[in-house]
Amino acid sequence: MLRYFLKRVLLVIPIIMAVILIVYALLYTTVGANRRALSSYGGGDLLDRAFDRLEIQETFFSRYLRYCCNVIFHLNFGADRASGRSMGDTILWRLSFTLRLSGWAFLVATVLGILLGMLAAIHKDSALDNALMGVIGFCSSVPSYTVALLLVLFFSLKLRILPAFGFTRPGSLIMPVASLSLGGIASTARITRASAIEILEQPYITALRAKGLRERRIVYLHALRNALLPVIANLGLVLSQLLCGSMVVERFFSLPGIGLAMLTAVSGRDQLTVMGIAVAIAVMLTLVNVGADLLYALVNPQIRNQYRGKEGDEA
Repeated sequence: MLRYFLKRVLLVIPIIMAVILIVYALLYTTVGANRRALSSYGGGDLLDRAFDRLEIQETFFSRYLRYCCNVIFHLNFGADRASGRSMGDTILWRLSFTLRLSGWAFLVATVLGILLGMLAAIHKDSALDNALMGVIGFCSSVPSYTVALLLVLFFSLKLRILPAFGFTRPGSLIMPVASLSLGGIASTARITRASAIEILEQPYITALRAKGLRERRIVYLHALRNALLPVIANLGLVLSQLLCGSMVVERFFSLPGIGLAMLTAVSGRDQLTVMGIAVAIAVMLTLVNVGADLLYALVNPQIRNQYRGKEGDEA
């Protein structure tokens, strides 16, 4: 397992450097690009001395290496053009709000998705199953901004019980979380239902029923544990979708997250801020996917046995 962990973790660095290269190249070659802003600081004493000793001229790749060194080794994203503060502090503050919003939406999507999926699987082909799958299909086809608009019209304009925009009180996150989590609920519920139906039809479940075990114990103690493996494998994709979808939701509800900061920087042609936020989002999504892979490896005995066998052969 240690080999699997190291393999997944070490893949993060080349992925991040590849993402930085793509985004840096796009911004560097854009018409009217401010190339001086993208390379306005050095890459650290060691890299600067190496460049000076080798007499390397300022080129695209030298500036790219300087930026990578600043981001990876010094966590230096430059200075915020608007406030003059360190852009890293601004990005971390914005990112913390986005993670809070996406975290609540992820929790709601996971819990409700698993419960609805198991309920539909237990009552397979019944009226309840058909009704739940119809609602889930509707939720998966409605965009988050449409749900947000309907929620604002009903709860803010008609009932006047929730704030429409901004982050003024704890209730401000209710509608953003609800509009953001619907797609994740639908995706998790469908996967849970399909996996649970397959597990409930296995011979060992029939044997447990023949022994006289209660149906509730069979479902929640034996079937649910095995049915959650595909759900855990899908958690990284769900969280990535929520993080990307939070940009639209933050813009709609005027929330101070990293998505709103990205849209503001793009409209203001602040390339250094766009670059820093894009790199931060890429790092966050990469870590989410790696974390999901590691979690799946922990709960999947096949992967554990596979890498235990390899480590035993090498020993």
